[in-house]
Amino acid sequence: MKNKSLSELNLEELYEKKKMLKSKLLVCACFTLIILAGITFFNLNEGNRVVFFIIPVCFILILPISNNLGTVTKEIKDREAR
Repeated sequence: MKNKSLSELNLEELYEKKKMLKSKLLVCACFTLIILAGITFFNLNEGNRVVFFIIPVCFILILPISNNLGTVTKEIKDREAR
């Protein structure tokens, strides 16, 4: 699929994009939680507290996907209201 703006996509394509973004968000969130659990486990066993500086950085990966999902959802609601 080309990089079209949301206004150029039809409603069916918007639903597909929303579904894809939800699955990406879920995979990224699960992967991030697994990594955080591993980092926490190894750092707490070693007595190192570096994990508390890494946690905010890991969640930055989820923000762009979440923002894009919100934009697509808003566009779908606008189209359905017409």
